[in-house]
Amino acid sequence: MDDLPQDESAEDLELSLEDRVRDARHYAQRLERELRLFSRIVEALEAGRFISSTDRIKEYRELSRFQDTYEVLLRMMGHELRHHTTGFYYLQPREMSQAQLPQRERMAAAAIFSLIEHLCDKGLPIESMITHEEPILIDDLGAMFSQCHDRLTRLGLGSVESFIDNGIRRLVDVGVMNERRLSQDKVAYTLGLPAYFYLDICRNLAEQHQQQLEAQERGEDYSYSDRSVNELADDFLNTQPDEDDETPE
Repeated sequence: MDDLPQDESAEDLELSLEDRVRDARHYAQRLERELRLFSRIVEALEAGRFISSTDRIKEYRELSRFQDTYEVLLRMMGHELRHHTTGFYYLQPREMSQAQLPQRERMAAAAIFSLIEHLCDKGLPIESMITHEEPILIDDLGAMFSQCHDRLTRLGLGSVESFIDNGIRRLVDVGVMNERRLSQDKVAYTLGLPAYFYLDICRNLAEQHQQQLEAQERGEDYSYSDRSVNELADDFLNTQPDEDDETPE
């Protein structure tokens, strides 16, 4: 073969290939030895879960220690690993329209957006509630549901029970909220660090709407992100219920 180096025989090439195979096996064994929680971490991330410093502590420590390695490996698998400064990891959501977002994901997003809206309307410090794990009681969730009844119903959350089962508990599953049992028959929920993921969306949306208003005043066009969760947040938070559909207190 004319294009091969003259001093490299077929035997040398065979040995070189064996060396590469041996090196690859050695690397795979070392990877398995060093990244002991690799399978568990990838499974959790691919299921849409957040890995935080206060929830999945062992997984978070391994991700922090080998962040560069995990970023490369997950990129090879078609994912983009993200780290939030407050202390949690997640996979960059795939670009899709709101209509393509799985129903359960839409319900969970609607639940957290209604929760954020309700807490803001009550003037409660959301960041402090996250930091200090302030409990949110079932009665509080009932009030939130009443406030957003019309919008939640359009997303398939037509009762307090479905709001909790399909919205709040999905948020618990992915690590955005935590369930705390106060007694045998009394449960409360707290916001975990990953709640910042959705809080950031709300803040960015408020900023984008302000920029949109300023652009309109100048007679300019303005467009902003149409990622699925952002789109759902925009639709949910900026759609006011009809007066006839409001749930009486």
